[in-house]
Amino acid sequence: MNDANSDERIRTYLRQHLVRGLHYPALIDIRFEVEDGCVTLSGTVPHRVMKQQIEDTARSCADVKHVENNLNVALTAPWPTDAALQTEVNGNLRS
Repeated sequence: MNDANSDERIRTYLRQHLVRGLHYPALIDIRFEVEDGCVTLSGTVPHRVMKQQIEDTARSCADVKHVENNLNVALTAPWPTDAALQTEVNGNLRS
């Protein structure tokens, strides 16, 4: 099997299953490179479960030999700022 053809099949699979399939709508910042059957994932996802699901999807392609998962997890929940927490604590202490 020609590695260039195999790599192109992997790219097509990833585009279909990750990007175009919209299984992961937050994939705007997901990038992948394929060379000699090795997939390198990079970018940012909102939680660890998605990071693992994306890696599992890449591994599920028959021609993939290895997956390097360099995805970062950035929490997107609206966590309160330190100042907001301090204000809340001070308010509770005064009550």
